Amino acid sequence: MQWCQRNGRPIHKRPALHSLDAIEHRDALLNADGTEAIWPKADVLVGNPPFLGGGKNEES
Repeated sequence: MQWCQRNGRPIHKRPALHSLDAIEHRDALLNADGTEAIWPKADVLVGNPPFLGGGKNEES
């Protein structure tokens, strides 16, 4: 969309993404009250890998 604006191309009025009701923005393990979060059964989980810091961790 930004490229279209910069290059004089029309911007379509329809949304680029439709509503994604299945995506939840919250803590994956705990509810706001500290209780364990309950999730529906799933075949696949998608997420970021754990952050390991600035360098590669190696065992000596």
